[in-house]
Amino acid sequence: MVVGYWVGIINPAGIKDDLSRLDLLGQSNKILLIDHNETQVADLSSADNQNQSLKSYSQLQSVKNALNGKSGSALEMIDNVVTSVFYYPVYIHPHTWALLLLQPFE
Repeated sequence: MVVGYWVGIINPAGIKDDLSRLDLLGQSNKILLIDHNETQVADLSSADNQNQSLKSYSQLQSVKNALNGKSGSALEMIDNVVTSVFYYPVYIHPHTWALLLLQPFE
């Protein structure tokens, strides 16, 4: 059940375009934007940002760190896969969100 609504004050498609110029996305990499409630706002590596379900990332220490204003990297278990997570805080007034780059650890 979704409570409330989100007004589009940012443009995930524009962010995706900017990030694609950095050539960070391989076939198995993902870039996620996580809001201050630890919920995925956008999968910036997905071709379809309109058809995404809400997913919580509250279990990840990297999300907690980014929401506390820290940047860095960590190994985390995501969907039973050890994953390298690179995280960075994103300030969207008045909140801090998290930008994550996920790469399966090999």
